[in-house]
Amino acid sequence: MTPPAHGITARDVPQTRLDLADWLATPATRQLLEERGERGITDFLGVNATSAELYYVNADMTQVAHTAGQDLDVFALTVDDLPSPSGLLVWEQPIDDGAPHWAPVAVMWLAHGTKFVVTLFVSAAGYTAWAKQWGPSGAADSRSVQAGRLVMRGQTQTLPIDGRERPWDRMNLAHNDTAIRTLLATWLLIRQPADERTLHQVENVPAPKAVQRRLRQTRLNADAQVRLVTLRTSLRPDRPAAAGERGHAEKVYRHRWMVRLHRRTYSDKASPSGQIKKWVGPYLAVPKGCEDAPILGTERVNVLRR
Repeated sequence: MTPPAHGITARDVPQTRLDLADWLATPATRQLLEERGERGITDFLGVNATSAELYYVNADMTQVAHTAGQDLDVFALTVDDLPSPSGLLVWEQPIDDGAPHWAPVAVMWLAHGTKFVVTLFVSAAGYTAWAKQWGPSGAADSRSVQAGRLVMRGQTQTLPIDGRERPWDRMNLAHNDTAIRTLLATWLLIRQPADERTLHQVENVPAPKAVQRRLRQTRLNADAQVRLVTLRTSLRPDRPAAAGERGHAEKVYRHRWMVRLHRRTYSDKASPSGQIKKWVGPYLAVPKGCEDAPILGTERVNVLRR
């Protein structure tokens, strides 16, 4: 398997977190962030880097999340939509937003109350190659912002998780719009309950033994595992149909089709209005007997192509 351009695999994520923690602990980094107007943010980032849950999303799943994110009609999040209160997530495929050297490949977040803070990172290799065109000074500057294989992209951003629906054009995301849309879709995909329609599958990947030893030395969780999120390779049931069980739905279908991410209203006695809205999808509608049938919609077929 060809390694990703940014050089980070699922097994590398614990080391990536260590590199971030080391970089954030240096006086030079603290000064750099203060010059950016983010006084005190190093403490937040440092704590988050040591406590975050770890995730890695493979290229196929990243493409699905990217496409699904661009279809989102509103921004709306609750704490329950997050896979964990804090996390470090690496996308195998950079989130293309028109600037290859500045394309996000990782994100760190921390939820607090009705808000969460998110920090995006780009590939150090790509950023350094771009910076070298400005000569020795550009190369030196790129090294000062490098945390292992990552470079912090711009400033941290604080966003709401109060469940309210907000138009995207009022979120003031600027150049982070594509990445935040992809992140939201990634979270919603990960949070889907596992069933025959789910597009993703999750497995735990342990850190290499050398990294585990270093984690113990730094008093971090040496048993921390990376949740590797991949696109399912098959939607066929694991077991054959039982005796007397129908092999297909009562209505005969000959296709599968995509159900896009959308908001659905549910009854909720705890809500003052008696209702609550939640995200649903994206998922494949797969009638029984159609596990290998064509997927309607050429655009969606391209998304799932391996």
